[in-house]
Amino acid sequence: ANALTDAKARAVHPKICSPPMPAEQSMRIRDIADAIVASRATAAVIGGPTALLATCVRRLRERLGRDAFPDRLSLIAIGDQLLGDLCDPPLVMVTRPVDRIATALADLLIARILHPTGPVRTELIQLSLNPGASIGPLP
Repeated sequence: ANALTDAKARAVHPKICSPPMPAEQSMRIRDIADAIVASRATAAVIGGPTALLATCVRRLRERLGRDAFPDRLSLIAIGDQLLGDLCDPPLVMVTRPVDRIATALADLLIARILHPTGPVRTELIQLSLNPGASIGPLP
């Protein structure tokens, strides 16, 4: 339902942002970034809503320095391409086709309502890998 609501909201007003995140959730994201730094990882994959990803990227930069990506950490994010484009350097992003997901969700829900005892259907939706400059060479 969230994907459908989100897709409808974006169709009506494409500049709608995520609601402000609760302080507790923001702290957990900072803890994730701190754990990545503490592990001395050379690569990480992070995912989630844009506001959470942005918080994690900002915290990683605070801890690792302005040249964090890709010099100190190769980073791939799973989320909205907007975040990848706004970062410097642009992040390598795995993006979800929200409109396609919303349509599939609606179709599956309608099929279930019309045929409640019918077989369970599954639909695979391909993600996209969008190049960026946040991946460095192997250590």
